[in-house]
Amino acid sequence: PAFVGQFGPAVTPDKVKAALKAVGFADVVEVAIGADLCTIEEAEDFLEKVPEKQPFMATSCCPAWSVMAKKNFPDFAPYISMALTPMVLTGRLIKKEKPNAKVVFIGPCAAKKLEASRKSIRSDIDFVLTFEEVMGMFNAKGIELDQITTSDPLTEGTNAGRGFAVSGGVAKAVEKATEYVAQKEINAHLCSAKFHTQALQASRSIDNRRHWQFYIILLYTSMMCMEFRNLGIYRAAFFIYYSFI
Repeated sequence: PAFVGQFGPAVTPDKVKAALKAVGFADVVEVAIGADLCTIEEAEDFLEKVPEKQPFMATSCCPAWSVMAKKNFPDFAPYISMALTPMVLTGRLIKKEKPNAKVVFIGPCAAKKLEASRKSIRSDIDFVLTFEEVMGMFNAKGIELDQITTSDPLTEGTNAGRGFAVSGGVAKAVEKATEYVAQKEINAHLCSAKFHTQALQASRSIDNRRHWQFYIILLYTSMMCMEFRNLGIYRAAFFIYYSFI
């Protein structure tokens, strides 16, 4: 996401994409997609661990920050999220769709070169270039970014993912995600409570000889009502079965 504005106010994202293709890249994928995946993972970690298991959670998106924190503040190291960075998540997504692709990450920080050299990541990211290095390639090829007329916009990333490059953007994205997940959980529990009440009322009026048929109907209803992990499918089956015998 940090590429926006790196090449001047008149250079739009679609111009950057066209310029990279002119240099020789086969395609351009916005890392905001990986940032969106990172947001989801960090939001789930946050809801699971804070504050029950740890007082706060720090992001893992920046390798320079992560290494500095672990070295200078070792007591806080356990509180750093274990989520993969947007670079790695995007790289793995590309490799999954196109196994033979050579993935080049372009970003503002040289620390990404160190991250990409790790054994667990080498297969996901083949090369890392900084914006300065890419600008040198544009100059060598005589590509004037502000004069590009080709329109090929990047549309897959969300505003939250693109906000990772802005100060406080990661925290803002995770905050919104946790609010969404928390509300989803509340709705799921309300749905479960309503379902249990209706099942109990129905159990008192239905013919016992038809309890298996009704059990299947209610079980299917519960599956449609909410996800397996929220409902507790075995608990629901136990509850429904003993309501009719």
